[in-house]
Amino acid sequence: MANWTPLKLVLPEQLKNLESVTPDCFKSPQELFSCVACEDLGWIIGAKGAKQCECLRVKQRQRLLDRIPPEYRGLDLSTIQPDPSRHEGQASLIGALRADPAMSLILSGRVGCGKSMIGWLLYKRAIEAERPAVAIPLAELLGQFRRYECGSEQLPAVTSDTLRDSSRRWFIFLDEFDKARVSEFAGEQLFLLMDAIYTYRHQLVVTANVDKDGLRQHWSQHGEGYGVSVMRRLLELEGMARKEMF
Repeated sequence: MANWTPLKLVLPEQLKNLESVTPDCFKSPQELFSCVACEDLGWIIGAKGAKQCECLRVKQRQRLLDRIPPEYRGLDLSTIQPDPSRHEGQASLIGALRADPAMSLILSGRVGCGKSMIGWLLYKRAIEAERPAVAIPLAELLGQFRRYECGSEQLPAVTSDTLRDSSRRWFIFLDEFDKARVSEFAGEQLFLLMDAIYTYRHQLVVTANVDKDGLRQHWSQHGEGYGVSVMRRLLELEGMARKEMF
């Protein structure tokens, strides 16, 4: 005997739902794509070739902005109000950065005085200006170098080769400069990175809980040469300013 599949009754309410469904072939481009210009490809194809669509640039910029920690995402250098309860020097520092947001900066001071906040504010400004930028704790960056050296296919967030080959001025924020584990490999990679930043005059922001002498001692644990060479390039970088917030 043949197997028969029983018919299912369709209720009037379900018929109404079916009537509201429009096949894709009858939908307008506005209904099918979030970006009509490129039809969500990210590139606009024309007679003279392809060009990047503005929607792709917006997505890329937002992806970079999403890396900002939640506590700093709503802040902006142009509107932020100094908090003297964290440090009385915040007002003068914010004023100087508003006047020259392209300066390089060493921020050393106690925990909670607002050092990292300043770094993220400048990172946000660089991204909004469509500059190449990276913001990362130094220990995390050096960990990426170690994994890459051991065969990881993922490139570090920024490398000395990238900085040497770039025709644009990068913004680089290295948070917690004194927290990275010292080794000969770490010292070598940091020296190469600092040398590229110094030679090609990229913008650098460094934060630490110790002053410049403490940083030199920290990076000299596996040889005085690393500490001296790294700090010379850091301190003598064009446009570098220092602010102590202890």
